[in-house]
Amino acid sequence: MDALLTTREAAEMLRVSPKTVWAWIRRGLLPAVRVGRLWRVRASDLEAFVERRGWMDADLTHLPPYEWEGEIPPMRPVRYIPGRGFIVED
Repeated sequence: MDALLTTREAAEMLRVSPKTVWAWIRRGLLPAVRVGRLWRVRASDLEAFVERRGWMDADLTHLPPYEWEGEIPPMRPVRYIPGRGFIVED
């Protein structure tokens, strides 16, 4: 039988916030099972998730800083509207 991890344990293993783990579960990216009122993540599902994503192995330290061509675009205000997403305001 596969070990069942709490969302907090899964977050600690991946070194992310528990809120991030919950977001992955809600979006269907990370499978989870309900045990009573609580949610658990199978250890094998967590391992498969990491292998699918590939971001745990990425070494980004060798990347040079991004060089903008020409002028840096001006910052514009952005807000989030539930159900619609991010909206750039003019």
